Amino acid sequence: MKDAPGDISDFESCVVTIEGFWLKEATNGDSDDDQQTTDEAGGDDTQTTAGDSDDTRTTDEAEGDDTQTTEEDGVTEQNEEDVDQSDDREYHEYDEPQEADLVQLQDGDTQLVDDREIEVGSYAYLQLDVSGVDGTLADGGDADVGTPGSAPLQFKHEFEVREDQRTTFTADFTPVQRGQTGKYLLQPVATGTEVSYEAATTTE
Repeated sequence: MKDAPGDISDFESCVVTIEGFWLKEATNGDSDDDQQTTDEAGGDDTQTTAGDSDDTRTTDEAEGDDTQTTEEDGVTEQNEEDVDQSDDREYHEYDEPQEADLVQLQDGDTQLVDDREIEVGSYAYLQLDVSGVDGTLADGGDADVGTPGSAPLQFKHEFEVREDQRTTFTADFTPVQRGQTGKYLLQPVATGTEVSYEAATTTE
């Protein structure tokens, strides 16, 4: 995960807890027009990143970005009605909930959230199952940080899981203050989310 731009400078810590993720297989109606991918050979790094924005990479899976992007800084506005909660998703639960402090995931730092085998194929999106965000402000006070509509964070870029390759998804998030209420929403950053493909390495 990584964090830029948004209001991360308001925080002493901003810990996101992720329980798992949903995947949905792609159909002919799905689009990957905005997908950012890089193809590399021989790479073996599966860490999730964190930089000026909160960024999580999960290997052998990928995520996309939300459909609505604001004009400012590429921060995605995601509402509860935007999130697909249909039964044709497949849920992958982590063995243990994973935590990432977005304040620590800046300036190119990353954190590995999950590494697993996923069936080869094309997928329409990835949704993160975020169970909570624990924020502490720079002045020591507690921060009220939520996800839009209490919905999971969804990334709607189509991506592939390829045979003999590792698919790494790097998700970029940032807390954004909503008006003068003192509340924050954790939002995807469209320009900072990417999928990369590397040659898988094998051990004898």
